[in-house]
Amino acid sequence: MTDKITKIVLTGGPCAGKTTAMARIMERGDCNTREAAEKRSDKINKLRAEYYNFYTDKLWGHAESYDLCLDSSLLGVEGTAQFIVDFVKRRLG
Repeated sequence: MTDKITKIVLTGGPCAGKTTAMARIMERGDCNTREAAEKRSDKINKLRAEYYNFYTDKLWGHAESYDLCLDSSLLGVEGTAQFIVDFVKRRLG
């Protein structure tokens, strides 16, 4: 069963930093200010990391914990999504 699971981590890239994530959060209407968006992002990422680290015995964000690591700022949202679809199709045959 685990051979059908693909572990993927996305980053906004070193140049994008938190700017891209904050813009997306605000664009979705989740927060009105950059400060609120940053606080929300930090809280969610902390919860994600705690969950992932606990249930996988691996470390959140470390490349060796994943099958695929992508900088989504290189291809954009749609390009990254298509890349992942193509990767998973090839991986699963």
